[in-house]
Amino acid sequence: MAISRTGFFRSLFGGGSGPRKIKVHVTTDSSESVDLEHIALGLAVSFVSFCASSFRFDVVLKGVRAAKAERYILNTNPNTNQSGPDFWAEIAYNLLTYGEALAVDVGGHLYIADAWTVEENPFGVNAYHSISRHGVSLDIAKPESEVLHFVLPGGPDSMPIMSSLFDDYGRLAGMASDRYIPDQRYTLKISSIAQGDPDFEQNYKTMVEDSIVPFLTAKKGVLPLFDGFDLAALDGQTGARTTSEATDFQNLVTEAIKKAAALYHIPPGLLLGEAVTNDGLLDDFLSFCIQPIANIIQTELTRKRLSPSDVMAGGRIICDISQVIHFDVLRKSAQVEKLIGSGYYTIDKMRERA
Repeated sequence: MAISRTGFFRSLFGGGSGPRKIKVHVTTDSSESVDLEHIALGLAVSFVSFCASSFRFDVVLKGVRAAKAERYILNTNPNTNQSGPDFWAEIAYNLLTYGEALAVDVGGHLYIADAWTVEENPFGVNAYHSISRHGVSLDIAKPESEVLHFVLPGGPDSMPIMSSLFDDYGRLAGMASDRYIPDQRYTLKISSIAQGDPDFEQNYKTMVEDSIVPFLTAKKGVLPLFDGFDLAALDGQTGARTTSEATDFQNLVTEAIKKAAALYHIPPGLLLGEAVTNDGLLDDFLSFCIQPIANIIQTELTRKRLSPSDVMAGGRIICDISQVIHFDVLRKSAQVEKLIGSGYYTIDKMRERA
């Protein structure tokens, strides 16, 4: 089985100047091929998206937790078709896959767009046109102040650069495939009686095209043979694979996953399914992968969902990532006691946290 490079992410990322259009729903070919770029980056993106579904939002006005209606929209019911966890998981997925995500308020509900065009005005207000979701478009354009546009540093233009880091893995995977599937040679013995058959040429052509070639290229199969025909492998061509050759694919996939983990600042062990007992690694994951995404989201929400006067008075929307890592209050009882004793947490706040 040859390794083909489908260019999956490159076809999505696009690039260049002018209005951008994102297509979230992509149909890939169903051929038996391996795209290490797709596997590794897709695994990393899915992992972080699941974590984003645990985001919780608080609205603070003048130092007091407030705006119950806003918290309900952000945490529980952004729109009638999605729950809060589903909504933020999709936002994170789009952010990490395309470098940006767009949500728009329609009738007091937040909807994620999967396609739009931007009329950029560097010294004025950007305008968003043809905003659509699942093929349904808005009839009006929206100014920048009326959309939530979450953008990673570098935006969509940085995605092809990330994708290019996996080019070498594709070439190496092709080389590993050539070694993994050894060259096999066969002989076809034909008796003199079969050669004397008046239909020999037609029988031979039919057997090779309709039976032998499909049999040799398939993983499994049954080969029917006419009388007088005998297919046999050449001596010494056992087709056995060495341990080194059989592990080439596994090593390449592992290295590609580690590369994807490094791109998104995820401890490689988490993506590889290894047990991670080092709290420092989990802290690094929260600090360098999850928290930057939360900062992008909470900054955009604060500047678009609160009024300037509220923000200048200290108001803000907080994206709480504390629920991403499971907190066992019994195992952390000593630390809980210190937090409550120092006054940093109240008993009610700790109960809510647990």
